[in-house]
Amino acid sequence: VNQTNKDGSSGLYLAARGGHIMVVQKLLDLGANIDAPAFQYENALRAACFWGLTEIVQLLIHHGASSSVPRRGEYYSPLQAALASDNNAVAELLLDAGVKLTTQQQF
Repeated sequence: VNQTNKDGSSGLYLAARGGHIMVVQKLLDLGANIDAPAFQYENALRAACFWGLTEIVQLLIHHGASSSVPRRGEYYSPLQAALASDNNAVAELLLDAGVKLTTQQQF
């Protein structure tokens, strides 16, 4: 369930990025690593935030997805990913859920 492709992306990441909520739910039920690193957006939560997939963002947050600073990826946080693609509804959801406002370099 945590196997990755040649780019290092897990099935959970690919399902979240593709908007396949039922697949995301099934993988979580099977014990997929919710914070597994992935290619472009660091993890499933950041990908869902960037693409404005509100229901998937809610599901991942409900299951405890981390909003900590990434090890790699384009965006420093889920909030930055949402705002970079003008997904204000996702940004509001993140703030309402209490996601911390972090940057790669804390001041």
